[in-house]
Amino acid sequence: MDLSPKTKSREQIRADEIADRPDDITERSDEKQVFGSEPLTYAEAMKEADGLFYRGEYRGALRLYSRAMQLDKTKAEPWVGQILSQLLLSRIRDAMVWVRQGMLVFFDHPVLTSLHGLVLALDRRAAEGLRRSNEALAQGEADLLCRIIHGWVLLEAKDRRWDSYFSELMRSCPAGAWRMRTLMGLALERHGKWVRAAACYEAAAAANPINAFLWRRLEFCYAKAGYPRKAFGARRKAERPVPSSDGKEQILPRTNALVWIGGILSRLIRIFSRESR
Repeated sequence: MDLSPKTKSREQIRADEIADRPDDITERSDEKQVFGSEPLTYAEAMKEADGLFYRGEYRGALRLYSRAMQLDKTKAEPWVGQILSQLLLSRIRDAMVWVRQGMLVFFDHPVLTSLHGLVLALDRRAAEGLRRSNEALAQGEADLLCRIIHGWVLLEAKDRRWDSYFSELMRSCPAGAWRMRTLMGLALERHGKWVRAAACYEAAAAANPINAFLWRRLEFCYAKAGYPRKAFGARRKAERPVPSSDGKEQILPRTNALVWIGGILSRLIRIFSRESR
């Protein structure tokens, strides 16, 4: 919807300012370089954006989700991808602007409502975030993505129910839903739940074994948890070229050796602490 400057809210003006940034949305002069000589369709833009997102290339995903928004203004999916990318880049303020703008366009959309709750929780408003997330779950049959976001909100709110909640999510998540398991792993990893995150990444990698990003996350979590043999196994599976956003081959960087050492020491301390009790 094209609004004149006089009728734009503060959030809408802020969204327009973000949209003008070259690192978030590709400028018209760069479209040929980023999107190719032929204009992308909505489906092509979403496919490429999701591909970048689930390889950990969130900046590139932002550009393509924005392109998808331009190509089809009736779809909420690129808004969801845009907000999640902002959150995983720790751009909480920008994510808040996008989620508020999205809710103006897609009123009472359950996933956007869930994301609003998550952004509030990340903005240190955990009680308000939980309330909004619960509202999303109450909107009919809960979407799996809504439930995963709710689990992330529980983690941010330091709610003790997170453990049993993620256990239930893992049991109910379809075997081939590797993207949903990846999102669970990212949320758990953010809060240092290394073993639980590793379980999510391992299940995701089993369904999509050619995704080197999953093996790298698995390597990192096992190294942090103090399981060097498992971390090394994940590293070996990640040591393969993967396509980057510009079509060239790349190898993702290895987990720093200090992470491995710190994880082993932490595990030894836990073992000795249990034995001394």
